[in-house]
Amino acid sequence: MHVQIEQWNKRLEELWRKRSLLIIFLISALLFDTFSTIYFMTIDSIHLELNPLVKHSALFLGPIVGTFLSAFCYKIIVIRIQVN
Repeated sequence: MHVQIEQWNKRLEELWRKRSLLIIFLISALLFDTFSTIYFMTIDSIHLELNPLVKHSALFLGPIVGTFLSAFCYKIIVIRIQVN
């Protein structure tokens, strides 16, 4: 287990050195997308959201917490899967 953590740390450090500006832009875009979704959900309605995961988590947890957990975390998971 300890060896796997060291390998992950080494890979993350190498990725950060090579692509730090891209990673910053990617995280910024994810955050702005999540915040804009929260903004439009609080102004209009949760029922206008097209993504079913975001819509149901916002209905269950509220427009701020549900949207943040589902939209931001889902995108991070998808990016993580595509990187490997």
